Amino acid sequence: MHMLELMDGKPVISYTTGEIVMKQGDKTGKLFVLKTGAVEVVKNGSIISTVTETGAVFGELAALLDIYHTATVRAVEDSTLYVVDDAEDFLRSNPEVTFEVARKVALRFVEMQSFLFTHLTI
Repeated sequence: MHMLELMDGKPVISYTTGEIVMKQGDKTGKLFVLKTGAVEVVKNGSIISTVTETGAVFGELAALLDIYHTATVRAVEDSTLYVVDDAEDFLRSNPEVTFEVARKVALRFVEMQSFLFTHLTI
């Protein structure tokens, strides 16, 4: 099942170009899923990536680990995102969503590992 289908019934918030979705260092307990538009991920002032993939998830590490957001997410065009206010409770009670989030985290790990093996020598 696609992440957008799993978000059915959750609130959708609109963000204008340049608006902050979540800020590095904040602890919101929220999970965000991109419905439309594009956002950029910024860590320590550097743009890490621009995301246009519908269903992309943000805030999952903070929600799963009960930590502060590790990056800022900012709209680079008018965008809409599903917002889950109590991410931990939502993930515990929705195994399909948790599985999809775990897959996305695992994919990021594999991509990071591949990058490190390609660009770093010991």
